[in-house]
Amino acid sequence: MLCFISVNSYAQLQISEEFKTILETSISRNVELKNRHLDLEKSSLFEKEIRSNYLPKIEANALVTHFNSDNDFNTKGSIFRGNIVARSVLFSGLQIPHAIKANKFKMEGDQWMLKSEEEKVIFEVLQSFDQYTLLQETQRLIEASEARLALENQKLNTAIANGLAIPNDREKLELAQLELELKKIEIKSNIDLLTDKIAYLTGLNTKEIENTQNELAAINPLQNDFENTEARQELKALEAYRNAQEHLVKKERGSYLPKVAAFAGMNYTNVHEVDITTPVLPIVDNPWYFGLNEVTLGPTFYVGVGLNWQLFSGFERKHKIEQTKVELLKIENKLNDTKEQISLQQQSKENDYLLKQQQLKIAEQKHKIAQSNFETSTKLFQQGLIDIVERIEAENQLIEAAFQETNAAYNLKIALYERYMANGNLASIL
Repeated sequence: MLCFISVNSYAQLQISEEFKTILETSISRNVELKNRHLDLEKSSLFEKEIRSNYLPKIEANALVTHFNSDNDFNTKGSIFRGNIVARSVLFSGLQIPHAIKANKFKMEGDQWMLKSEEEKVIFEVLQSFDQYTLLQETQRLIEASEARLALENQKLNTAIANGLAIPNDREKLELAQLELELKKIEIKSNIDLLTDKIAYLTGLNTKEIENTQNELAAINPLQNDFENTEARQELKALEAYRNAQEHLVKKERGSYLPKVAAFAGMNYTNVHEVDITTPVLPIVDNPWYFGLNEVTLGPTFYVGVGLNWQLFSGFERKHKIEQTKVELLKIENKLNDTKEQISLQQQSKENDYLLKQQQLKIAEQKHKIAQSNFETSTKLFQQGLIDIVERIEAENQLIEAAFQETNAAYNLKIALYERYMANGNLASIL
């Protein structure tokens, strides 16, 4: 059995271990969160790609050339050339280290945004279960009212048979029963839809959802749950993105610095099967023939350090730096604006929570009054001092007051979740 744990004013918002499992399962099932995890994995692979620039690059090349010319000098033969060269970056103008740091801060920002999305999933699951409980409570209220009206119907039939009531009273009572039946059908349809939604979010089947116990009782959190106004994941994400962009600016500035690389390699050349025929020589009156079976040059080994310094790039580097600075300014503007929006949201959610507390107190008082009026009307109806219309009206007022109290309790609980979300610590319940 699964249940929320309501706590007193000296404890934080808590849930049962079983419900924690439901929330954790919902997080692991969410497709959007899965894709964000894949994006983080992709960023991790990108960092490895950047670091690989420090590793030596080894290339092997081979070329076979066959030549054959038919002119005054007839030549033919083959040449094989091969080489292996290794290159390694010694100094990248600080572009590689800044690229690595930028990617790290980007991953940090993505992780904070992932946590923000997780809170939204938690809120959706909690809200869905509370909506389910609200509908169940409403259904029970209607069923209790149906039972009372059915009992009154039996008494009314007896009174009609004894000439103490008229058939028109029974028709009014039947109308009230039909209206309750219509509400039951509407609620049943909403429960079915909500059951499908919860099943999609959590993976629970219909029976498991039905067996889940939940209460709409108010929960009084600790005041210090809302004292840290800088806990919002969006702020931490934007701060990380700002740091990432600052390193991208530094990376582009590094393009003005020289690049230094070490290299080493080996060359090998082989000339073979070379035949040369000269034209007819005047003195000997015959052509001459030259042949070369094979000549090998190498292997030749070499090692060295090279420097590349681009002195002028047609302002390309300057424009790239300016672009990264513009992006940095956009992030800083977004960060400052988000801080203001979050501050307003936190104040709004706090006020809304206090308002919902007062509304619940009013709804509870109205329910007490409606209950008292209902009990009085029932006695007066049994004594024949009021008609069935007044009795049904008292019944309807009682149902409406009970529903308003239940709905007020639901609204207060949602307001509490939203207040936690506004401060970025709803996930602390896990």
